[in-house]
Amino acid sequence: MLPIKTIITVIEDKFPLANACLWDFTGWQIKGKITINKILVCLDITNIVLDQALAADIELIICHHPLVFASDINHPTISPWKKKLYQKIKNNDINVYTLHTNFDKDDKGMNVLMAQDLNLENINFLGQEKLAVVGNLNQALSVSTIIKNVKNYFKIEYLQLIGNQHQIIRNVALSGGAGGDAITILPNNVQLFITGEMKWHHIIEAQDCGINVLLVGHYMEQKFVDFIYDFLNQTFNGQLEVIKYKHQQPLTII
Repeated sequence: MLPIKTIITVIEDKFPLANACLWDFTGWQIKGKITINKILVCLDITNIVLDQALAADIELIICHHPLVFASDINHPTISPWKKKLYQKIKNNDINVYTLHTNFDKDDKGMNVLMAQDLNLENINFLGQEKLAVVGNLNQALSVSTIIKNVKNYFKIEYLQLIGNQHQIIRNVALSGGAGGDAITILPNNVQLFITGEMKWHHIIEAQDCGINVLLVGHYMEQKFVDFIYDFLNQTFNGQLEVIKYKHQQPLTII
């Protein structure tokens, strides 16, 4: 059991809020109990997640995507569903802390860890916002072989391909979540871009420029749960109980 401020200080020392993108809403979003014994780690907070947190007597939820993507819960862009969820959390005195782009951009964060797990080497960040990375495979592989590896790693049954599944690939870029903006800053030697989803204008730009793209789904960021679970357990060494919430893929292919 530890004070909430001690936990947050440790997290922010590792993943500083100052490193988040200017447009982002990351950090301590709801303040609740001041002493923490149990933490639940999830990708997003929903009523199902909150019900599990209540059943397990969770005092702190750490999520990747901000519960409130605005400066205030009463902002006109916040839906009635989100406002009800927010109030339910407040009523139960549960803390909510978000690790978003400050985690994505860290050299021990989302994109670098995923790239390493996919066997990329010589990994570097792309662009000013550092929301994508680029690296090379130590052995050239066909797009179709990389697809098998990606499906296995993210535990998915399908993905979307733009390009040629038979092309041999050495240089790969990656961006978790909605990484379409990175298309405009990819180095000329990048042969394959892996991301979750892209807008239509990015899709046709990739196609027209001959860039192979794997669209894995935003669900790829579920890896956040594993990464932060490991970080918390290694850092606090048994002083806290950490629980994972693994979201089920909400989309069904029919």
